[in-house]
Amino acid sequence: MSDLPRVVIADDHHPIRAAVREALELGGCQVVGEAKTAYAAVELARQEHPDACLLDIAMPGSGLWAVREILRSNPTCKCIMLTVSESSDDLFDALRGGAAGYLVKDISPSAIAPAVRAAIEGQAVLDGDLTALVVDELRRKGRSARVVNSEGHEVSFTDRETEVLQLLASGCVTAEIASRLFVQPITVRRHISDAMRKLRVSSRNEAIALLRAQSGDRATPPPDRGSRD
Repeated sequence: MSDLPRVVIADDHHPIRAAVREALELGGCQVVGEAKTAYAAVELARQEHPDACLLDIAMPGSGLWAVREILRSNPTCKCIMLTVSESSDDLFDALRGGAAGYLVKDISPSAIAPAVRAAIEGQAVLDGDLTALVVDELRRKGRSARVVNSEGHEVSFTDRETEVLQLLASGCVTAEIASRLFVQPITVRRHISDAMRKLRVSSRNEAIALLRAQSGDRATPPPDRGSRD
């Protein structure tokens, strides 16, 4: 049986998958499958139980969603984002979602396999230019919005979650929030879902009511339109 690191590649662009496969194989890794969508990546990871997955963020279905789903069935798998996005929101969303690393696609091909091996060995793999963003976030940690959830535990929100919740409380629906924040609707839904999980509530209205109660705003929440957007 081969002791080479077993890797899944997920990206909707064939030339990129081909280039990454070549870099991994030249670097002593075994590519056990390729996927074009997040859904296919999750299914492939369930079938192959790879040591690591290299995932594009912007592929159909969302690479960030794929990370969470892959780790549900294979907690030891190391998910590494390989993306063109240098957005701090994407970076922190990936790390909070369980990603073991975040690499930008202009990385030298010869550095890809070593990064995968490092992640498998338990190291955090991060593009050098993004390190400063992580340091700044750690410095600002603790200044995030904090509230008490429905179970009486204090929880904190990221800056982006706070922005989404504020717009939601003002009556905006998903499409409107996405437009104002210049993100995709799926990203807005993910932030709302994460916030509801932290608050231990089952609907958007419950989340808004809980937040307003603690802010002193007793206004009636807007109609819950979450099921239609």
